[in-house]
Amino acid sequence: ISRSSDVEELAASVPDAGGVCFVPAFTGLGAPYWNPQARGIITGLTRGSSVAHLARAGHTPIAVVGGGTGLIGMWKAFAELETLGWLKSPKKPRMISCQSTGCAPIAEAFKKNDRFAKKFEHAATIASGIRVPAAVGDFMILDAVRASGGVALATPEADIPKWMQLASSREGIALCPETAVCFGALEVLLKEGKIKPTERIVIFNTGAAQKYPEAVKEQLPRVDCTKAIEWEKI
Repeated sequence: ISRSSDVEELAASVPDAGGVCFVPAFTGLGAPYWNPQARGIITGLTRGSSVAHLARAGHTPIAVVGGGTGLIGMWKAFAELETLGWLKSPKKPRMISCQSTGCAPIAEAFKKNDRFAKKFEHAATIASGIRVPAAVGDFMILDAVRASGGVALATPEADIPKWMQLASSREGIALCPETAVCFGALEVLLKEGKIKPTERIVIFNTGAAQKYPEAVKEQLPRVDCTKAIEWEKI
């Protein structure tokens, strides 16, 4: 295998994985396990196993990874709906790929007009679900974004807590850090005129702030039971 595109042909050359099972935890496991120390494994190998079976197993993983598969799946779903004739209009939404400046391989590849993203060295972001230095489906993400007329961008890591707090205080929604990155991207795109305020925009909230106590530093008020309660401060 010299290029990632070779894997597709190999996988299609066999009817199934032949009992081979592939857990692609190259950078740990993302949602719902959140274990960065997990490692990838391949099981079920026999004398009859071939590289084609390995490729097929890679197309049917049993673990969820944070490598843009949500965006890929959405774009594929729109294509299927169009084929079924279930879309009232051939116009499909623009796909916006959002990353933090702490880990932005897709955004960097998009900016350089590359189809394959290079590994992002020294990745560090509190949005652990998108801390993926090398996405397995990088070319699929970039192809989908470009085909949709969308964009891939990275927003400041330092802005993540700000957007988490804003969403919570104004809308009562406890955003996860990953979704806060999307709001940062929306702010940038609105300022640049790439998205208009009149457009309908859908942002996917993929988690909850309660799972990230380390992401927002907050001093919670304490109630002194010996004094009158100051309700406005609670």
